[in-house]
Amino acid sequence: MRTRQLAYSAVGTPDYIAPEMLRQSGYTETVDWWSIGVILYEMLVGYAPFSSDSNEEIYYKIEHHEEYLVFPSDVDLSNEVVHLIQSLVCEEDIRLGRNGVSENKNHPWFKGFNWKIVQEMKPPFVPFVHSETDVSNFDHYDE
Repeated sequence: MRTRQLAYSAVGTPDYIAPEMLRQSGYTETVDWWSIGVILYEMLVGYAPFSSDSNEEIYYKIEHHEEYLVFPSDVDLSNEVVHLIQSLVCEEDIRLGRNGVSENKNHPWFKGFNWKIVQEMKPPFVPFVHSETDVSNFDHYDE
C-alpha cells in the first residue's frame, strides 16, 4: 500500500469542494472524484446538488451531504448513474476511485464505453474561438 501525501490548501469553487477540504484535516487526490460527481450531477440535473445563496449554507450542505444529496423525481436518471454519483459524492474512505481510476472506469454506468479511444473521439461540439479573449461561446448575462 502506498503512502498518500496530504494537501491542506483551500482551493476550488464552493459548490464542488469535498467535505475533507472543509474540515482542513488534509486531503488526497480523491477530492477530484467528489468534484466530478458534483459536476456529473449538475450536468444531468441542471444545478449543483448543494447550491445556495451563501457559501456558509453550501458548506453546511456539503458537510451533511448524506442528507442533502437528493435526486429530483422529475429528472429521469438511470439507477447506474445515480449509483455512480452516490459513489463519488460520499465520504473519502468509501469514495469510488480511492484505489485508482480503474474503479471508476469499471463502474456499470460506463459499460460498453471504449476508454482506449477516448482521446481520438470527436466531441459533439467544437467551439470556434476568434482570439484568446473571445467570450462569444459563453452565455451573456446583463449586469
